[in-house]
Amino acid sequence: MKVEKQDPVIEVATPWDLTVKVEEEEVRRKYGADGRRGITTTKKSASFRVDKDTLINASWYFRTMLSGSWNESQTNTILLKGDTLKSMEVWFRALHSTLSAMPMDSISIAEIWHTIQAGDKYGLDRARLRSGFRTWWSSEATADRLTDMNVCRQLMFPAYAFDYTLGFRAVTRALVYNWPGHITEMRPNAIKHNLNSDNKMHLRPRVIQQLNATKADLRNKIYRCLFMDFNFILKKAKCTCHEETLCNYLRELSRIGVQPLGGELPHRSIKDIIDSLGRFNEENMRSKKAPTVRGVHFSSTTAVFLGSGSHSVY
Repeated sequence: MKVEKQDPVIEVATPWDLTVKVEEEEVRRKYGADGRRGITTTKKSASFRVDKDTLINASWYFRTMLSGSWNESQTNTILLKGDTLKSMEVWFRALHSTLSAMPMDSISIAEIWHTIQAGDKYGLDRARLRSGFRTWWSSEATADRLTDMNVCRQLMFPAYAFDYTLGFRAVTRALVYNWPGHITEMRPNAIKHNLNSDNKMHLRPRVIQQLNATKADLRNKIYRCLFMDFNFILKKAKCTCHEETLCNYLRELSRIGVQPLGGELPHRSIKDIIDSLGRFNEENMRSKKAPTVRGVHFSSTTAVFLGSGSHSVY
């Protein structure tokens, strides 16, 4: 005889007077004579014991469902479909001030996105989760983890959504310096497209535009610094070695892989360019002949400045 598997029961509030059953769904692809189509099935489910009045006071959705003319207002058990168990546990615990009982390492980046989706779906105030999000960030968004640029791209929107300035600054700074191409945000693979929430689950276009403008400005500053003395030498130098100096300078830039005149410089990250400039060898700039008394020596001051220290051009 097959024994039916019981849903796990998670007690969020004590005392409690309402059970919320959450069914997490998945879409399975089925191939048949009519081609490929998706079948939505229940992946897993759980029951949460909560305080009814807390949900009613938390959002218009639950207020309408539990105190209006819906059938759910006459029962002590309601069913929610299409949400993840973890994201709903986050919300229920946040609303009942028991979020500290939930291990932070059990919440993935994808679940943070699901939490935002669920909040939008049920009209919940994200401000209720700001403190919890900061706690999660301190635990899970470590410096080592933020060396993965795809992680940074996935965390931009959550940091923005929860108004976490320090986190947003950390991931955008990392992307401006380390991402070689055009900066874009990235969804975790587990996040499904939802026509009702897609417009809300994005950074504003102006934000992405400004990030890429900042990155372009840094690159332009590097270009300017690399050639800041060229015009001066060409116009003012009186020595006989200035042509050789300029040639040696360009040759040394080419040796370290920083060719400002063409090459792959536009397709490299800011940090990669700066690290390459740190390998600039000023000895390769020395003329084999002693310079004249009025000679102008074009050294690697610019390259050394850009390639040393803590990358202070930002």
